[in-house]
Amino acid sequence: MTAVPTLHREAGYAFRFRASDRGEPPHLHVEGNGGYAKFWLAGSKLDKSAGYNRRQLTQLARIVEGHAEEFEARWHDYFD
Repeated sequence: MTAVPTLHREAGYAFRFRASDRGEPPHLHVEGNGGYAKFWLAGSKLDKSAGYNRRQLTQLARIVEGHAEEFEARWHDYFD
């Protein structure tokens, strides 16, 4: 089983990256409330999603943007 560090929890969402993400640009996976999304940390840009509506994706983008520096620092601490 691949390790899944959880970086943050908010509003029923878990923000994570996977140990197998090494070699990709910094990003995170969001799960919870019936959906899934992947955000690149550079620009807090949505890569893909399933199960979330536009309002939820906007909320998630704001959360990612608000924590982007912390998430990226933790990415580098984990993978570097």
